[in-house]
Amino acid sequence: LYVRPSASPRMLRWLYEFQKHCRPAAFARGATALSALAATTQDGFDAWQADGVDTTLTRPGRVHAFLDEGEAERTLALQHSLANGSYVAPRGVRTGSAIQELEPALTSSVRAAYLVEEEGLVDPSGLVAGLEARLRALGARLSEHATVMDFVVEHGRVRAVGVDSRPVDCANVVVAGRTWPAEALTCLGGVCPMPVSYIH
Repeated sequence: LYVRPSASPRMLRWLYEFQKHCRPAAFARGATALSALAATTQDGFDAWQADGVDTTLTRPGRVHAFLDEGEAERTLALQHSLANGSYVAPRGVRTGSAIQELEPALTSSVRAAYLVEEEGLVDPSGLVAGLEARLRALGARLSEHATVMDFVVEHGRVRAVGVDSRPVDCANVVVAGRTWPAEALTCLGGVCPMPVSYIH
């Protein structure tokens, strides 16, 4: 599969930023941020499941495989520092024939590996379908393939959103998207520091 890159200046800026952050220190900062973000994830999934949402969450564990043994040890040490009791990381990495005992599909080019037994997996489309089903069961109205064009603002607060040129009254608005919010929120006089992303 070959994807021809765009000649867009924004793409070049993104590639520069991507390359600049391909460093161990940047990786550690990102891992720390993700760990903090995930601190309450399990409680959130437990609450959804208790409320009847089919989250599709399973915990088969995940094998971490590396072409470099030193990198495996550094990554495992980072996981130990970030676990904070939320999961159990193994004491050490596996090397040699122990790698294939862990996962037979791994080739000899893999120099080290380890298994985090409690890592979970979620089917994103299944999770969204479960949330949608629960919301509809509660009487919520969902509009798909609809475009928010503008906002109706009164006394400094958003009173309605213009959905396909039709105002929809609301008490609160949650903006969640890709790069569109950065453009849409300018009409409210706000700044949304959301960088353009070409790879998802």
